[in-house]
Amino acid sequence: MDKSLRRYNKINANLGFVVDELRNKQTDMTEHIVKNRMAIRRNDSTIQSFKTAVYNVAQHIDDFNDLKENLNKCLYKKYVKE
Repeated sequence: MDKSLRRYNKINANLGFVVDELRNKQTDMTEHIVKNRMAIRRNDSTIQSFKTAVYNVAQHIDDFNDLKENLNKCLYKKYVKE
């Protein structure tokens, strides 16, 4: 009986280590999910901003010079990187 108690105690200790590892892994994954959600929100915001800028530039499609001026002002200077 003493032998089986030691064996169960050893198994319990090992399971405790496994649980600790899984908790740490869960914490890391939760942090990773939060970071990814923030990146998705930033990207969605950038996409929406770009769509709005394109819509505003497209309002000047009838006048080439006005279109060119707004294209440079609203889109090129803001979204094109060197």
